[in-house]
Amino acid sequence: QQAPRQASASHHDHSHGREGLILESWLNWLDKLVNECLDERGVLNLEALDKRFSFQAESGAMAAAGEKERGASGYAKLADKLWRAIDSGDVALAESMIESIDKDSMLTFGKYAIRSICEKDQALVQSAVNKKEFWKVVQLAHFGSVHQQALAAKEVQQLSSPQAPASSRDLVKRAEKDVTTINSILVPYQGGDVKRLAGLLRKGTPEQRVMAAQALNGLCGMGLSEKVAASLSNPATIREAVALLQKECDSPADKRGPPPQAASASAGASAGVGGSPLFKEW
Repeated sequence: QQAPRQASASHHDHSHGREGLILESWLNWLDKLVNECLDERGVLNLEALDKRFSFQAESGAMAAAGEKERGASGYAKLADKLWRAIDSGDVALAESMIESIDKDSMLTFGKYAIRSICEKDQALVQSAVNKKEFWKVVQLAHFGSVHQQALAAKEVQQLSSPQAPASSRDLVKRAEKDVTTINSILVPYQGGDVKRLAGLLRKGTPEQRVMAAQALNGLCGMGLSEKVAASLSNPATIREAVALLQKECDSPADKRGPPPQAASASAGASAGVGGSPLFKEW
């Protein structure tokens, strides 16, 4: 697998000074490395991933004098620092670190970067399980990165098994129901299906109606205002959408935290738009 040429003159010639192109190219390259471990269903094979990036056998460059020590410590530390820069939105710093790696060492560094983010994913999923934030586990299983989805899916399977406590199975089931509701809005939203969203605004469940209003409002900000207005030609429907949005903005849940029926976000209780952690993060 050839590493991207982030530091090449040709890349800078095409960037026209636009910040982020180097980082985008590098992240796309990492995705390609990880995607080589997908199975025929498009699901990440965790065993294949672990084997590919286990570092049990390194390339000739890593075996060279001095490089092994840097690979074991310098590359790992730099990878952690790079992800922190990305998380904080410091694109310039992230790109400077990427460009500091020479082309011959980029594949090795890329493997350390993948291992670093995989370790973070494992910690994230395990933390959610330990805190009994089962809604978070379900969320990662559906909406996380391809690696997070694979890790979380294994946990969801265990939490849903007959051997799991009934309370765990119930919380996972309710979270999965929330995901179904979210997808009923997310799919038409991503597809710009204003008509479908307008229909859910009128006749959907209480949760769907609020989220449909939010989605339609979002589409207005994406240049589809006229299309949305045409679908909501009835003034009463428009007033209802505005009222739903206003009510959601003024919800006591936003000011005082989750309502009593949500008990605790860590328990993953689903109690409507205000009480479901999944709906809040949608």
